Amino acid sequence: MPFIYLDIETDNTDKLGLDVFQSRIVTVQMLLPSGKSVIIKDPKNLDNIKSALENNIIVGHNIKFDAKFLKHHFNVTLKNVYDTMIAELVLSGGLYAGKKDMTSLSDLVLRYCGEHLEKEEQKGFKYGVPLTSAQQKYALKDLIYLPEIHKQQQAKIKQLNLETIIDLEMKAIPAMVWLELSGIKVDLEKLEPLKQNALQIKHEVESTIYHLLGDSSINLNSPSQLKKALNNAGIPVEGTNKDELKKYDTPVTNAILEYRDCEKFMNSFVDTLPTYINPITTRVHADYMQIGAVTGRLSCKAPNMQQQPARGKLAKHWKEIFVAEKGKNIVTADYSQIELRIVGQAAHDKKYIDAYNTPGVDLHKRTAATLFHVSEGEVTKTQRGMAKSVNFGLNYGMTGKGLIKKIKSDVGEDITVAQARQYIQAFQKLYPEVTAHLKQASQHGLQNKCVHTLAGRLIRFEDPSVIIERTLPDRIKQYENTHHKIPSPETIAYMRGDIRNQVLGKIGRQSKNYPIQGFCADLLKIALHEIFLKLEPLGVKFIATVHDEVVFECDENQTEYVKQVVKDEMERAGKHWFTDIPCICEVFHGSYWQKD
Repeated sequence: MPFIYLDIETDNTDKLGLDVFQSRIVTVQMLLPSGKSVIIKDPKNLDNIKSALENNIIVGHNIKFDAKFLKHHFNVTLKNVYDTMIAELVLSGGLYAGKKDMTSLSDLVLRYCGEHLEKEEQKGFKYGVPLTSAQQKYALKDLIYLPEIHKQQQAKIKQLNLETIIDLEMKAIPAMVWLELSGIKVDLEKLEPLKQNALQIKHEVESTIYHLLGDSSINLNSPSQLKKALNNAGIPVEGTNKDELKKYDTPVTNAILEYRDCEKFMNSFVDTLPTYINPITTRVHADYMQIGAVTGRLSCKAPNMQQQPARGKLAKHWKEIFVAEKGKNIVTADYSQIELRIVGQAAHDKKYIDAYNTPGVDLHKRTAATLFHVSEGEVTKTQRGMAKSVNFGLNYGMTGKGLIKKIKSDVGEDITVAQARQYIQAFQKLYPEVTAHLKQASQHGLQNKCVHTLAGRLIRFEDPSVIIERTLPDRIKQYENTHHKIPSPETIAYMRGDIRNQVLGKIGRQSKNYPIQGFCADLLKIALHEIFLKLEPLGVKFIATVHDEVVFECDENQTEYVKQVVKDEMERAGKHWFTDIPCICEVFHGSYWQKD
């Protein structure tokens, strides 16, 4: 299939130029297989090139942007694409995720072609205004480097055996376009009572704090005033950050934490979300980064739909504000215990395999029965919750200290260091193959400074020596501020060693979990390609995704079909790798974003 190299320019010089619903395409420029360059100015339609764009491989940089405009304005669907930006993120092993200064077209032109790409003319394009000669040259210059970048990336992809990952990433791009164009509807009438409830709780908590501290003049948002007031009340906090306050489990420190939850809920969600409603579509269209994390997971901003409130009394009814249009339903699907299934499959752990193939068996209850020396039928809700924290925590490479925090956060139970150690030892004895697999993964990551997912995704770790030298100046400054003197060479050497141990410990832990998170991302992207092909042409909207969860909006009479397609494709995505443990997807529907 021939390659067509593509780029577009849009009008508006401010941020509206990035909004597909409030901007127009000023130019479409292409470098054709023949070597000929074409610029189409102020297109009214693209009927004469629609077939060529939809039936050839379109190569571009950040092609999602171009594809959104072409789809919205001219109903051109770019189905077969190659994105040099996405490819570079894959080749970096995820290290460039979130680093725009490493993956811009200018960066790639310098990296692969050794030339500097100037961008001064980018803001001067106007609809209905003829192009200057400088603008024509600029428009084509963005294209002329793409073939060489493409060629060199292809060689590196082959060298690193990343063909499978590149293929699934490129196939997922049309689904990302679908996701961002769909948007999600917010019911502002449902938002108002949540706001009033939060304000009431905040007011009550404020009164409680002032009463407990005996002083209503304190600025609760001032760390220095709050620290002084707590010290005067006999609570010897060294600061007022969350971790420090959690050390003290007193009525006033707990009230302060609740106050901050209210503040965050109001400032980050209640007051902010309405500002993201697009005036044209009246929906929220978030910006998703396809490789937003080193593991290959998506990230999201403006707003972050992946970090909407989910826990606590403030968040209880939050997702009810994300609703379906009249006559439609919202379908929500996610993988069942996918991370545990992945590690069990990768390790070929006999007890995991048995648990996930035996109807009625609950892996968390099985773990709890061992931890608490009871039968599975006698396991309490709290015990199961603690076992769940152990199961997931150890997959993240948690130590005893981390496990204590996780159990407290997840279940609200306090355990001792000795109990944490006991739980870890019991888990390791119960699941020997998983234990051996995680140990081997950690050793591999430390030795090679990279790990791979089951599908072959490369996940790199930053060079520890670079991290050490970047961190050391802050550690020295902290020492100088505390001790009021310059540290000796011996002290600096100790600091360097301590930082190194921390860095290597972190890499060891991440080496256990990153392949699991990364493979979860791989599965989702494989599934999304097939779901897109089947559902997008039917007018179904893809409205949100959170890690292994996907959310769609469809006509009521499409609901059962959509549920079946999503379930089938998400489970089919894992069939090649899940040979011992079934890959299961659970699907729900309703009038708002929910899970049963």
